[in-house]
Amino acid sequence: DSVLSPTDKVAAFYARLMAGDDYQEDVKEIRIEQHEKRKKKQEEPTCFDMRTPLPPGPNSTVSCSDWSGCGPGLDSFMWEFQECSHLVVQTGFSDKSMFPPRPFTMKWLTEHCQSKFEVSPQPYLLVEKWGYDDLVGKGASYILFTNGLNDMWSAGSHLNDISDTIVALNFPNGAHHSDLSHQGPTDADTDDLKQGFVDITNILSGWLENMQH
Repeated sequence: DSVLSPTDKVAAFYARLMAGDDYQEDVKEIRIEQHEKRKKKQEEPTCFDMRTPLPPGPNSTVSCSDWSGCGPGLDSFMWEFQECSHLVVQTGFSDKSMFPPRPFTMKWLTEHCQSKFEVSPQPYLLVEKWGYDDLVGKGASYILFTNGLNDMWSAGSHLNDISDTIVALNFPNGAHHSDLSHQGPTDADTDDLKQGFVDITNILSGWLENMQH
């Protein structure tokens, strides 16, 4: 087995496992190999890849369509496309910001989106097509807004109930996406977030039960 590649060693391990053979030595060898790889990686000098923050796709720039940051990966690619189409967030930096002043302009955003996606932003589409400024009037229902109040995006959300089935839950200690964790509630969560997971489950379960009947 010493001449096998790491991939072949893993394959051999599973073959022995399925055959019911003794696989303890395989486990030990794989663990030692993984440990040595991690140790070697930690000891190797590394340089920061300046391309890391760039979103994927053509004509990418660090200043993406969302000036608060897009990040790398396909999630970033999809988020930036939304920002370039119908979910326009007018993020800019004033002279009171910790960042260099940079006012938002539709001209820059339109040029950027044309260069990257060949689309133009439609900042009023959500209101015109789906009535986001009058959800009740448009017949919307069963929407739960969850807001971590330490997240700056909560300023653009609904913080109060709009109807019996369009409701808001606010978490004073909540941060960006902390209420959407797939791991919670955990011991690391604050009391309001722990209660939030309970409230969210109860609300959604109640709605599903009503729909079934």
